[in-house]
This record gives sequence, C-alpha cells and structure tokens, in this order.
Amino acid sequence: LLYGIFSCCHGVNQLSYSTLQGKLVPVRLRGRLMALATFSGSAAAILFAWWLMGDWLLLPGGGFTFIFGFTGLLFAAAAVLALAIREHPDDHERRAAVVDHPLRGAVNVLRSDANFRKLALVVMFSVVGTVLFPHYQAMAREELHLVGGNLMIWVIVQNAAVGVFGLLLGWVIERRGERLGLRCAV
Repeated sequence: LLYGIFSCCHGVNQLSYSTLQGKLVPVRLRGRLMALATFSGSAAAILFAWWLMGDWLLLPGGGFTFIFGFTGLLFAAAAVLALAIREHPDDHERRAAVVDHPLRGAVNVLRSDANFRKLALVVMFSVVGTVLFPHYQAMAREELHLVGGNLMIWVIVQNAAVGVFGLLLGWVIERRGERLGLRCAV
C-alpha cells in the first residue's frame, strides 16, 4: 500500500515538475536552473540519507515505513510550496478546443503531431526504466547478499551521480539546447 501511494506521488511529482519546467521557466534559464536544482536536491538527499537512513535501516522491517513516510512528507511539502506558484497568462489567444471527452483530445494530438508521438514514446520508455529501477536495487540486494547499510550507500552514490550529471546536463542545455540535453539525459 505504501509503495503504491509512493508511486502515485512520484508520478504526480514528475508530471508537475515537467509541466512547471516547460510552462513557467524561461528557455534561457532552464539549463542553469536544472543544474542548480538537481545538484542542490541531490546534495540534500545525500545529507538526509547519511543522517537518517542508516538508523532507519536497522529498525525491524528495514525501517521502510520511516523512509517512505519521510519521502511522502517531502512530496507533501513540495505540493504546498507549489500552491504559491503563480502562472502568468499566455501572450497569445487560445483557440477554443471542442472536445467532448478528454481522452479524445489526447488521441487527436497523437494523430496530428508526429513530434509529439516521438516524445510520447521517449517518455513511455523512460517511465518503464524508472518504474523498474527500485526492482533492480532489490534484485542486487538479494543476488549480492547486501545488508541494509549498503542500501544507504546505494542511495548516496545514486544521488551523487544524479547531482554531477545534472550539472553537466545543465551545461549542455545552456550551450547546445534542450533537444541535445534530452537526448543525453535519456
């Protein structure tokens, strides 16, 4: 149940992040902002993992209630902070969309926009990898006979890699554009 709730929150978080980045962040700032946010977020995750996770993993059941609970609290804090974001209206006039069903509108976009279809496939395959990632971790623990403390090291190394990669990817986006950045990230 907790894993299901976590997955729903994570999915909503990813959708919100992408929407905010694409809609609210000016193109000229996206690379720098991504680099700063990814690096600082990874640094915070490393500090919290080092500070809290080691003790939690020693608890009965591996302390996963605390780990998922803490993650859930951070998602809730992000949601509350997102309420403070104010979106400026678009500069162009919107054409009234006549759609009698929300899914029909999505199907129409998929039919009419080849680039969107390609992007949808990229996102679909990326999501599959993201969903499977925790299972790779569990499989490694079983196959390599790792103990709880190894999970903490795994989280720290993973976040350090994401932070460094975020800095590099931010630089690529600033210098060469988002398309190359997306290709590198995928």
